[in-house]
Amino acid sequence: MNTPAWRHVTRFSVFFLALFVGTNQSPAADDKEDKGVWIEREEGFLNLLVEKNNFQLHFYDSEKEEKVEPDAVRAVIHYTSNTVRRRETLTLMPEDGEEEVILTSPRAIQPPFQFQILLVLMFDETGEDTENHSLFFHQPVDRDD
Repeated sequence: MNTPAWRHVTRFSVFFLALFVGTNQSPAADDKEDKGVWIEREEGFLNLLVEKNNFQLHFYDSEKEEKVEPDAVRAVIHYTSNTVRRRETLTLMPEDGEEEVILTSPRAIQPPFQFQILLVLMFDETGEDTENHSLFFHQPVDRDD
């Protein structure tokens, strides 16, 4: 008895779909450096991410390989949630981490982490020397936090 052609097509389609879904998940996606949004700048890169429900801003060299000390004394984030539709403002201040200094805020951010963001880096205490970045931020919720 011959098997209908549509069954062969269905079997192969399911096989390739399972193969595609299985290979689309990479272990590197769990690394902290792959979270958040990368921002290119003249002095290197910034990585803005949410860790333990707090915004964190990490500074990297021009090759995006080594973390460097922040050249900004603080940062201000103006963000609008895509779900709540209200504007919030946070100030990120330096915090000594285990291995590096980052800019972070103690105020908790509620998921989902989808925001329109205006990031303002301030390089002196007066706030006159600034650098601005406008971006869309999306980071899946990490269930381990």
